[in-house]
Amino acid sequence: MKRIRNFLNVDSGQSITETALVIPIFLLLVWGVFEFGRIVFTFSSLNNASREAARFGAAVGLTANNIPNYLDCAAIREHTRNTAFLTGLQDSEIQIAYDTPVTNTQNMTIFAQCGDPDLDSSDIKQGDRIVVTV
Repeated sequence: MKRIRNFLNVDSGQSITETALVIPIFLLLVWGVFEFGRIVFTFSSLNNASREAARFGAAVGLTANNIPNYLDCAAIREHTRNTAFLTGLQDSEIQIAYDTPVTNTQNMTIFAQCGDPDLDSSDIKQGDRIVVTV
């Protein structure tokens, strides 16, 4: 009986040591899962913000400033930031451009950036696209 009691006392120290060795690896794995989820969320949020901003700019109508949607850079940027509100997106990280599709290809020919002083509504023709890059 005495031998069994001595054996049990030795075993309890071993389990503490094993737990001390396994806990850091387990916590690192859990932290990695959370970080990966945050990265996927951020990527998805920015992708969606870019798509929604281009959709807003392509919509027919006037903004509150009585400017066509596709020419109101401030409204497009604000719409982008509102869509990706958890990402901390800044205006400098949002590029808005206009392009003309090249016939029978997927290539783009960018001819103007939003906010150019020389850009007016006559420069943009039907069929031109708005490109929002985040």
